[in-house]
Order: sequence, then structure tokens, then C-alpha cells
Amino acid sequence: LLQVYLLTTSMLRVSSSKLSRVAHRVSVSTQSQCLSVINPVTNARTDTTGINNTHIIWFNSNYFSTKSSASESKASSCPFSQARELSSEAAATLGINSTSSAVTNNDFEQITTLKETPALPIIGSFFQLIPFVGKHISKHYGVPTMEEDNAYEFYSELNRNFGDFYTLTIPGMGAVHILNDPAEMMKVLRSEGSYPRGGISVLTPFIKWAKSRNMNISKGQDNGFFGQGETWRTFRTFLQSDLLSPQAAKGYVPGVIEAAEVASKGASHYSDDLNNYLNLCAFDMFQTIMFGEFTKIADPNTPTDPVNEEFVTNSVLSLNLMVRHITDKSEVLKASIGYTTPSYTKFEGAMDIVNKIANQKILAFKEKWERGELNENEKASYFARAFERQKQEGTVSVKEMMEISMISLNAGVDTTSSFICWALVHLSLNPSVQQQLYDELKQNVDETDGKLSADALTKKKSPYLHAVLRESHRATPVHPTTMTKSNSSKEIEIHGITMPKGTVFSFET
Repeated sequence: LLQVYLLTTSMLRVSSSKLSRVAHRVSVSTQSQCLSVINPVTNARTDTTGINNTHIIWFNSNYFSTKSSASESKASSCPFSQARELSSEAAATLGINSTSSAVTNNDFEQITTLKETPALPIIGSFFQLIPFVGKHISKHYGVPTMEEDNAYEFYSELNRNFGDFYTLTIPGMGAVHILNDPAEMMKVLRSEGSYPRGGISVLTPFIKWAKSRNMNISKGQDNGFFGQGETWRTFRTFLQSDLLSPQAAKGYVPGVIEAAEVASKGASHYSDDLNNYLNLCAFDMFQTIMFGEFTKIADPNTPTDPVNEEFVTNSVLSLNLMVRHITDKSEVLKASIGYTTPSYTKFEGAMDIVNKIANQKILAFKEKWERGELNENEKASYFARAFERQKQEGTVSVKEMMEISMISLNAGVDTTSSFICWALVHLSLNPSVQQQLYDELKQNVDETDGKLSADALTKKKSPYLHAVLRESHRATPVHPTTMTKSNSSKEIEIHGITMPKGTVFSFET
């Protein structure tokens, strides 16, 4: 989020008007309108009557349907909204009565029956895997087919056909219980225990690759870092230290500001290749956090090491292929019987390049750290702190630290760039929002002689910036998938039904 804030502010400062041109390059439907306001702080949907607050914005999710057309749009709702009761604090901020205007959890109380989507052995509910007739069977049972271009529609259609509480049988996972009600989701989260199930545990292509390369972080029956046990906790604790805390993040701001300002200069050069440009931007900013290094690959007029662009290319490729192997159920089935597909071979090649470059960069940094030759930016970086902690604590080996760091370096490109890209598209399609955001940011930097600062980006100083980014992510998350969790510690009651310990749930996002 910090990177998104900084790049967005930098690009708006360069030229607010240029962003509107992006809209002309995006094939979207602009005919439908949302009839509700989504509070960017609470995600609560509220009636718009009588509300006039500058910090409430909403984007039309239907704009971003990958199969959009005016005839398919529905004016009655935003398909990705999540009803949640307004907190008293949020209600006071909005100047409304939270109990009368918000959609509350009481609206879900009538939904107590569990529906089961039809399923067959091996293929589960994904009838599309049956040659020739699969799609017809799927249509008959009301189960949508998962395609490369319908990621934002798949779960929305399941919700329309099966309601807010149903099972979906997924190849390789079995029956997964899909939840929509936030109150029921919280029950699951509170029963996870000390070792919660996370999304990383379903990254089967990554796990397979790591094991084939004899990586320490994937060893053991629970797959180590990719599992739920004590090994996962040790690695995760080490990785997130000095990275996720507000105090640590604030220390990275000066470097990321400089990287964002340089990256913004390349915007016009990549006007016809926005995705690639934003991948380069994300890499530039993440490198300042991890290494204190200014790679500057997003600005074509600045000399840079070509190995950095090679890393970005293969990082994006590997993540795209991994997502395909998880969502394409034909790939899942082939992998389950031990068949190595050409697509997986390509994934392995991309990961090998990413791993090689990441290790080279980390080892070079380590040698410089050992010689005491780090500059001030490098001393303030994540790796400088990580090597110090590894030396003092010894909870992970140097090899293990390098392996989990490689994962972070790889994951920091495509996810961040996708977030930024959607934010820019939303701003392009909502010029009044773009203008108000520009005005807020300009006022902040004018107070500091035209310079961005950590203080200028706080929620107190830039509430509209925070609202815009939260709403952008609500309408179009980086990847519109579900969060998979499990009640690992005890049985629980969901919508009046007792679920045994270890039941797998997915939260519709």
C-alpha cells in the first residue's frame, strides 16, 4: 500500500490530465450505475440519501467486468460489495444513523441452509473438464465455467445461483464451504488456532518447484514455509519483522519517494504499455525497501542494469503461470497424476531465473554488509536489518533467509503493479475523484515546498487518498479469488450448522 500511495501521488503530480487518457485504452462498460455508497473504511453499503461527505467515494464495479456489455449490466447493485454494519465511529464521521442506513448482519440471518453445488468424482464441480459436453453440463447445473477472462464474474455468478452459503467441490481440495457473511467469517478466523491456514499453502506449483530444487523452506510433510506448523511460524515471523510494522514502513518512505519520483518520469514513454511500466515501477520501489537500491528501470532515460529487467520479466511470467496452474483445473488434474505440462516446464524455467538473480543480489549485499561498506540508504534497508537479526537470533539459517526473501522479491512485482494499475484506471474513469485527489495531494506538498513526506501520506493528512485506494481494491482486488481458511482448533457453528474441526472455508472477496 505504501508503494501504491507514493507512485500514485508522484504520477498525479507529474500530470493529472494524462491519467484520463488511460480510459480510452480500456475496453469497459460505462452504462450501469451503482445505487449504493460503499464506505471505504468499513465496506458498508449505505443509502445515499442526505449524505454529502467528501471522504465517501464509490466506483462502478461493472465498469471492470471482463465480459462487459450494456445489456449485461445491472443497475441494482455492485457485484463485489460486501455488506458490513457501520461502526459507531464511522457512522459519526458520515453523520448518519448506522442502524437505519447500513446493511447489517441481520440481513443474513434468514440464510441458514447450506446448498451444495453438483459434483462428480475427480473433477468435482468443474464439469468443463469433460470433453465436448462439459460446458453444456455446467450450464445445466448453473455452475459457471472458469475461464481466463472471467475471473471477476466466476464467484459472483456462483453467488447468484447458489446464495451466500454453499459448497464447491474443487479438484485437489475437495468440498470447500463458501461464505459471504462477515460475521460467519469471523467465527472461522477466531477458531484458526496458533497455526492458521493461509493462501500460500495452495501454491502447489511453487511448492513442487521448491521441493525439486531441495529448498530448505519446503522440507517436511507439512511443506515448511508453505504449511501451517511451527516451521511456517518461524519463517513467517522472521520475514515480516522489520517489514510490516508501521514504524519500519515509515523508515522506508524517503527511499520509496525518490524511487517513485524517478519512476513517474517514464509514464509518457510507456503510454501504450501500462502493465509493463507499472511492473517496472513496482520493482523500483520494492528494491529501495529491500536493498536500499535505486534501480530506476521505469525511467527509460536513466542507465540501469539489464539484469533487473530480466528479473521483472520472469517474475511476472512465473506468477502468471502459477495462477494459471491453480485456476485451470485441467492443469490441476494433470499435475495430480504426475504429468508435467509444457506450461509447468515454462514456469520452472522462469522461477529458476528469478531464484538465480535474487540469490546473486542478496549475496552481493551480504558481502558488502560484512565489509561494512553499506551507504546510508542500504543501512536503512530491510536486508541490512534482516542480516543483523539472523546473526543475533539464529532462528533461521542464511540459506533459509535467502529463500524466503526470494519469495518476497518475486511476489512484490506483479501484485503491487496490478493494484496500482486498477487505481489509475478507476481514477481515469472518475475524473471528479481524480481532481479531488489531486487537490488534496497538491495542498499537502505545497505545505512542504513541493516535496512528498511520510507525514503528507498519513490518513490524517490524506484521507481521500486512503479512501480512493481502499475503494479501488474493493471494486477490483488484485486477483478476485477467495481467501481459504480452516477452523483448525475446534468445531464451530456456521449459519446454525455444526462444522467439524478442520473444515475448509473460502471467503468470497
